This record gives sequence, C-alpha cells and structure tokens, in this order.
Amino acid sequence: MKNTYTLYFKLKDKTNIPLLNMGLIKMDEFTTNFFDCNDLYSNLPNCVKEYIKSKESDKDLEKRFFISNETNNDIAILFNDDIDVLYVTLDELTEEILNNKMTIEEYQKVLLKSKLDSDVKEKYNFFKYLYENFVKNEKVKCMIDLFDTSKKFSNLKEDELYIASIATDKDNIIVLCKKIGQYLETRRTLAIEFKKVNNKVIYDENKRDIKISLDDINKMIEETFNNFIK
Repeated sequence: MKNTYTLYFKLKDKTNIPLLNMGLIKMDEFTTNFFDCNDLYSNLPNCVKEYIKSKESDKDLEKRFFISNETNNDIAILFNDDIDVLYVTLDELTEEILNNKMTIEEYQKVLLKSKLDSDVKEKYNFFKYLYENFVKNEKVKCMIDLFDTSKKFSNLKEDELYIASIATDKDNIIVLCKKIGQYLETRRTLAIEFKKVNNKVIYDENKRDIKISLDDINKMIEETFNNFIK
C-alpha cells in the first residue's frame, strides 16, 4: 500500500509496537479524537494496554507514541487541539501566513538585535524555519526573488537575505506556500509550525466531516497488534 503511515508505541527497551497502519488523513482523523498521549493510551484496546503493562510500569507516555511512514520519516501526531491543521486548506493557510508576514520595521529590529516582542520573535523563527527546512538546500531556492529585499537591506549575508526576502515579501510567501503545500505531509508541517506564531489557523468549520468509527479502528489496532506478537 502506497503512502501509508504507522502509529507506534515505543517501549523503554526501544521496541516499537505497531498499532495502526493507514493513510495520513485517516490517521489524523483518528488521533484528533484524543487530547494527548495519555488520552490516546487510555482508549487503546485492553489487550494492547495489558501487554504494555507486562513489559514496563512507567506511566510517562509523552513521546512514546509516534507516526512514521515507509521511509522512516517520523512526523508529529495531531491531537484534538490540532483539528485546524487537519482541515485547513492551502489557500486558507497561505492567507493566514500572508496576514502575519513581517514588516520592514519588524525585520530591522531583528537585524539590530533589539529586544523583540514575542509575536515578532515567533514570526522570525517561523520564516527562518521555512528557509532552513524548505529552501536552503532545495531547488525552490532559485524561485525566491531577492531584488527588492537586497535594496531595502544592504550587506546581508546570504542566509539572512533569503530569510528577509521570504518573511517580508508577499510574492515569495505565495511561491513558497504553493511549493510546500503540494504534498500533504509538508502542508501539515507548515500549518503546525505556523501555529507557533498564531496559536491557531483559521479554517472553514463546515468542512469538518469525520466518518471514521472508533470501534472499527480499535479492531484494526487489535489485528495489527496480534500480528506483531505472533
């Protein structure tokens, strides 16, 4: 099956117990039913919980669950507070990012190493993250227009010039969002990182339409688990 993702629980001995294997959207629809790792754990089938208890008594569940794809690329689990990440469209997300782009004055404060308001600092960190993870060593780098920014900010080092050009320029943001957003996993990452700036992303709540059955999912978890312990 292509483009499948697996939800695992990691034991203290580093054994990874596979729990669920499905497409990423369905996986997100499942995990967003829960508030955190503890809530997810408490709703696992009893056979899984009993097995985990037989192996260890530690109740610290943070970072014990993780999702990985076929290329062993671990990605963040979405919980109930991240329901906006699941449903936001690329157009909605791009508009939100544009509404939070940095002004020239804000970026000048960054360059002058002035004391920054928390919102300005979060904006800068977000656009720096985009550059370092999606632009710096990628082909899209040649699509970032540096001309206007180089006139406004002279003598910037290359990395800082690119970050400034993304953070303050509407057209560069649109180009980059379109490039990042063409794949579900990277669009998801973009939304997760943006939430660190704005705490939420605005989406059309009328689109919410979760059709999964938790009972059916638990049957799938039991089947996956039983195959694991055979």
